[in-house]
Amino acid sequence: MIISPVQLLRIAPRCPDTIAWAAALNEAMREFGIESTLQAAHWLAQLAHESAEFTRLVEGLNYSSAERIVAVWPSRFWVPSAKEPLRPPVRRDAREFVGNAILLANCVYAGRNGNGNESSGDGWRYRGRGPIQITGRSNYARAGQALALPLVETPEIVVDPDVGARVAAWFWTDRGIGPLAGADDLVAVTKRINGGTHGIDDRRRYLQTAKRVLT
Repeated sequence: MIISPVQLLRIAPRCPDTIAWAAALNEAMREFGIESTLQAAHWLAQLAHESAEFTRLVEGLNYSSAERIVAVWPSRFWVPSAKEPLRPPVRRDAREFVGNAILLANCVYAGRNGNGNESSGDGWRYRGRGPIQITGRSNYARAGQALALPLVETPEIVVDPDVGARVAAWFWTDRGIGPLAGADDLVAVTKRINGGTHGIDDRRRYLQTAKRVLT
């Protein structure tokens, strides 16, 4: 399965460099055996959604309102209201994190996926990057070991098309997503990547486009 820059542009019209990304994606698919049209369509659909068509390769986490932070992490944050004037146990005051992406990343990702505590800075250092938005020190470490790349020491290189495409293909294979894509099970594929079905309608639109373009 070979993807041309023109095909990639039709699937992800906002992609800033279809030539570089098509070359990187093709090499990664060859390396990790993403060969069927159906698997390629699912893979590209997920990458297009996760990276906003290869335009958002680093997780920002810079929120302008406390209410939005609560909406994204309702079990972790809280904002005082008439119905809930007292701070619940565990949850943090979201107002402290508005406009402070570093503080927020270190809070929400602390102690997860191999990260240290909030003061370690791992949450920000190993936030989502690349077209698959790989997140967490342990995932960077495992990907780096598998690909012989210094991802723990230099996590920022995941935004490079060649590195990002390889990391995305490694993640796809490591999580056993290929067979789910081969069965054309969008929900199962999405859950394996996202942990839930967030953005499923958008992912479905990309998948339908990718199937049409690649066949």
